[in-house]
Amino acid sequence: MPNKKFALLLSAGVAVLASPAFAQGGASEPGETAESIGVADIIVTARKRAESLQNVPLSITGIGAEEIADRDISSIGSIDTLAPAVFVETAAGPTTSGVVANIRGIGGSDSTGVSDYPIAMYIDGVLMSRPNALLFDMVDLERIEVLRGPQGTLFGRNTTGGAINIFTKGPSDTFGLQEKVTLGTDNLFKSRTTLDTGQWGESGLSAKLAYSHEQQSGYVKNRWKGGTADPGARNSESGFLAIHGDVSSAFRFDIRADVTSARNAPLWQQLSAMKPLQYQYFSQSAALGGAPLVLQNHYSDKVTVASQPRGKQTIWGTSLTMEYEVSDALTLKSITGYRRFKESQAVNNGGQGVLMGKLLDGSVGRVYMFDYPDPARARDRQFSQEFQVTGTVSDFDYVVGLYYFDQKYDSTTTQRFTYVVPFSATDIRGSNLVNFRDYETRSKSYAAFTQVSWKPSSIEGLELTGGLRYTHDKKELAQANYYNGAALKPGLGKNSWNNLSWLGSVTYRVSPEVLVYARVSTAYRAGGFDAGGSGNPNGYDPEKAISYEAGIKTDLLDR
Repeated sequence: MPNKKFALLLSAGVAVLASPAFAQGGASEPGETAESIGVADIIVTARKRAESLQNVPLSITGIGAEEIADRDISSIGSIDTLAPAVFVETAAGPTTSGVVANIRGIGGSDSTGVSDYPIAMYIDGVLMSRPNALLFDMVDLERIEVLRGPQGTLFGRNTTGGAINIFTKGPSDTFGLQEKVTLGTDNLFKSRTTLDTGQWGESGLSAKLAYSHEQQSGYVKNRWKGGTADPGARNSESGFLAIHGDVSSAFRFDIRADVTSARNAPLWQQLSAMKPLQYQYFSQSAALGGAPLVLQNHYSDKVTVASQPRGKQTIWGTSLTMEYEVSDALTLKSITGYRRFKESQAVNNGGQGVLMGKLLDGSVGRVYMFDYPDPARARDRQFSQEFQVTGTVSDFDYVVGLYYFDQKYDSTTTQRFTYVVPFSATDIRGSNLVNFRDYETRSKSYAAFTQVSWKPSSIEGLELTGGLRYTHDKKELAQANYYNGAALKPGLGKNSWNNLSWLGSVTYRVSPEVLVYARVSTAYRAGGFDAGGSGNPNGYDPEKAISYEAGIKTDLLDR
């Protein structure tokens, strides 16, 4: 893992800034503020409506714009340790743009497109479905919400562990220009330029443009020269555009667009133990003219890693959010999102140099430990559409919605490994095997949901909430794999699943400073297929979770 960094932040600019209440609306709800002045001052939209974090009956952490700026957070990979029981780290393996996330111990390590992740991540209301397409600079953030526990009613499938909502800053009503430079260890240099146009006359339109560049040397030095890089080295360019429009007092819209192009190197994966037979075989490498086998359980700032160059990643996306407030009893909202991702990355899983070994025919050649010296390639495109109807009628707050999701993901990987064969106690040889995987997945999801909260006027401080979500998922996976150059039988897997998730909660405000609640919630993780092998892929059924939670929220400190 990388060692801890320090950073010196230099910020300079000429700006006329808008009020923190950001009346322009942006990606967040109009009129709300996300400044971290106090716990109760953070406004969140975990229940599809703007309300104080202290009034939400679930385990949630809200991080406002001030804390985000203080910590220089600009991507999902930077939010680790910001919330209790939340773990987010850069993924290892043939990717440099993916993350591994866990909430309350529920998560996963698969950063590919084979399976769905149990933690849903949203940016400006748009689902980021692939964990290997999440490490990109989001340039200017307004608020982060971390929801722990199943969120199957309002956030849908693949939320058995929880959900992370990230909101970018909308344009300011006034002109502003800001330049921020960050310097740090390992030659970190990060520059971010943000321009707010201000409102264009009386049009109700305003825009924000931002550009960022980040580069950093690897956190360990790679002695190997040629066709490789220092582990963890980064070099990326990102652009961001936000347009806000107040068409009328009742209708507003927001457009977001982002693009990131990166040339990054994977993390160093350290080998600390091996089985005796494999150790006996690979440790002969130095005597046969190859690099020595490196087996250690302590940190080293100098390594020898072959065949691990900088990869290529391109991530871009856009979204359109429209909202029409008919009355207090009826608000219509539409969130449309489209994203694409492409990556090419080689990786040396064993963290070794060029190892040499004795092969089956007695010759000496290069041998491998489950490596990807040929770049693994992945592409993804997704489209999502959500419609919401929200409002307040008498003592009832309600939300009703429809959701559609369509995704296509394809991947090709060439995995090389050496199978060790003992001819005798002193004659151990290896067979170089090549496993080529070529698969394409297609996922579609349809959902309808509702949630209603009742605050009886006859019992001050009481709130009863219930919610339902019906989901229909369809998936298919087509594969055409090769093993040692021989084509395996191609296969196609298709399946569909239905699910009804629900929740119920009781909330009572004992006093202005104290709120108690109890909550039961469910969620569902879609089934799928395992790519690899011959013929039709093996399938697996959905995962379901139910959570019982009780808590107390207090704001007793004198602010």
